[in-house]
Amino acid sequence: MSAVTTELRQDRHVRLGHGLVRALILAFLVLGGVVAVFPYYWMVSNSFKTDQQIFAWPPLLLPPAPTLDNFTGIFSTQPFGRWILNSVIVAMFRVPLVVLLCALGGFAFAKYEFKGRGVLFGIVLGSMMIPFHILLVPLYIFIIRLGLKDTYITLILPALASGFGVFLMKQFMMSLPDEMMDAARIDGASEFGIFWRVALPLARPGLATLTLFTFLSSWNDFIWPLIVLNKKLMYTLPVGLAVLKGHDLWNTPWGHTMAAAFISSLPILLIFILMQKQFISGLHLGSVKG
Repeated sequence: MSAVTTELRQDRHVRLGHGLVRALILAFLVLGGVVAVFPYYWMVSNSFKTDQQIFAWPPLLLPPAPTLDNFTGIFSTQPFGRWILNSVIVAMFRVPLVVLLCALGGFAFAKYEFKGRGVLFGIVLGSMMIPFHILLVPLYIFIIRLGLKDTYITLILPALASGFGVFLMKQFMMSLPDEMMDAARIDGASEFGIFWRVALPLARPGLATLTLFTFLSSWNDFIWPLIVLNKKLMYTLPVGLAVLKGHDLWNTPWGHTMAAAFISSLPILLIFILMQKQFISGLHLGSVKG
């Protein structure tokens, strides 16, 4: 009887130990989540405060009298609506073109044998190691000579060649069974038809992942638009936010800046929520298949 009691006590201690470990892990994750989310919450909260309330001491976690003056102010003092439109237009053309071209390149590298394939793919991988800042000067000279400064083409064209996108799509295309491709050829499908009707539907997790990465890159792009855009009406949102901040720290309209940053973050947040499952699935498949 004592042996059974001792075993039950040991089992109870083991369960209590496991429960304590799980509780500590959960507390650590909650704390990490709060630390990660708090800057975003602080930005949203400050967007509904006046500048005096933003710098009040002790800090005000909640706006005492929420106001929309910051949101109306950025539209009345700056062409903020045009900046949003510019970013939307660039992303609307840039994302599908990058995804299509990278999917074509990844499909070719994964499913076709041709001379020099290894060398070409090595060049694609090597392009990922070149910092974009090294290419700024030759790209700028090229754009100036073509007379494309202050145009949407300037913001879209240099981003279409993505070594990372080709590499990512190649990893997904390699996991597609060759038997399905052969069956489609027997049924009379063209090579592009195989790519469009067979490969693309099966590679949806990879396409979703690349779409999200490309949209983030387009929406947050700052250096290149800052260099090639001179007209204020052609600014994208990141450049417009820098204009709002200005060069004088003491005269920065922080309420307007917080409101503009909050509006700028909403499309990213919305797209990530809508594509969360595909994004996580794409990252998982891309990490275990090669």
